[in-house]
Amino acid sequence: MGRKVTAFSDLTGEEVPEDQLGKLVVKSHPDLDGQPVYLEALPEEVADLDKRNLQVVTVEWQPPGEDEPKSFILSVKDFADLAQGGNMPDLLANAPAARTSRRSGGGGGETSYASLEHAGRPHRGKISPEEAAFVREHLTEVNARLAQEGERLIDPSNPEHKEKYGF
Repeated sequence: MGRKVTAFSDLTGEEVPEDQLGKLVVKSHPDLDGQPVYLEALPEEVADLDKRNLQVVTVEWQPPGEDEPKSFILSVKDFADLAQGGNMPDLLANAPAARTSRRSGGGGGETSYASLEHAGRPHRGKISPEEAAFVREHLTEVNARLAQEGERLIDPSNPEHKEKYGF
């Protein structure tokens, strides 16, 4: 009988025809247990997402005398503020390339998946014990980076992820 189905926006509660709602996938949030969820919303309710999008910087800091670096995610502004006596774009342009591979031997161009830069990213081959340990120890930072890259998040309750990463 041509009856229109109505639904409600999760963001405003507005009742609208169901075919006008889109899905806003929340991939990472402190109140989530790692499992993405979706909210239904109208396009105009999320129209300014591009304006609100935050550019972030992911860094590792290795304090003197410590074996393991600590990972941080900062806003671009907060990162720029670290350059108290200089200009961060100039500092970055003149900085030496960081060595990201912790593996030895071979072609020297191997990717280390046991680093914040690559851990948890889908790849061919087996998950190394080093990558699995890194993901377990830095899950929040790894998932934040994966979300920023538009990749799937690692969910400790997912049986496949549980087996791969040893949760």
